[in-house]
Amino acid sequence: MDYRITTLKDEVVCDLIGIPDFPDIKFGAYGQYNLFNLTDYLRTLGREQSEDYRTISRLLRGFIEKLINAYGIPLDKLFFQNPNGDELVNGVLVYLFLIYLEDDFLRYANDLLDDIFVDGIAVSDSYVYKMARLRLAPEVLNNMLDEKRKLSRQAPDSSL
Repeated sequence: MDYRITTLKDEVVCDLIGIPDFPDIKFGAYGQYNLFNLTDYLRTLGREQSEDYRTISRLLRGFIEKLINAYGIPLDKLFFQNPNGDELVNGVLVYLFLIYLEDDFLRYANDLLDDIFVDGIAVSDSYVYKMARLRLAPEVLNNMLDEKRKLSRQAPDSSL
C-alpha cells in the first residue's frame, strides 16, 4: 500500500533553505507543517525520472511509520502535490529521505550520533563555519587558512 498524496489547490512555495548543509533542499510552510520539495531536490540530483515519493516511501515505510507515530502526524499530512506537479514531503521526514538519497549522509549522521553519545555534543560543519566567521577576527581566519595551506603542501602524497 502506498501513502496517499494530497493534491493542493494553492501552490506551496518552497524557497527557504532549512538545512545549511543541504542548500538544495527547499522548504515552505503549509499550515503548521514545514514541507520540502522532493521533486525539485531529485531534479538537482538528476534522479527525478527514476524516483518519487512512492518509490522512496516504500523503502522507508517502517521508519516513516515509527516517526509519524512518535510525532503524532496524520497520514494525510505526509505527502502533497503542488498544482505544478511537484511532490512535497512533510519536513519531519527530511533526514530519512536524505539518508536514502545522499550516499555519504548515513555515515555523517552516524558519526554525529557517535559524537553526541561519546562526547556529549555534536555540531554540523556549517555551524562550525558560521561560528568561526561570526566570532573570529578576519586576521585570525586568514592565519588559520595560511597554516592549513602550509600543512597541505607538506603532507606526503597519499595517492601512492
